[in-house]
Amino acid sequence: MAIESPGLCKCVNEALVKIMPELNVVKLFSYDFSPEFSDYGLTCKVPIVTSPTVAEFKMEGENMNDYETSSGGITYATV
Repeated sequence: MAIESPGLCKCVNEALVKIMPELNVVKLFSYDFSPEFSDYGLTCKVPIVTSPTVAEFKMEGENMNDYETSSGGITYATV
């Protein structure tokens, strides 16, 4: 099957259309999709999510913790 095959081109186009939502999610944390490597010694910052210790789940009462609120944060590690 040649690269110019209409069937192959149609299949690739359909696959690209289907994965576009996933690619948009990837863009939230990465913008460089190039195949080149970075230069030696360059660094980047990677987000690290921190969260408090999870307490025992309680559905009722005054101390209900339904996990609908967040008190964590994000720090960045240089790698």
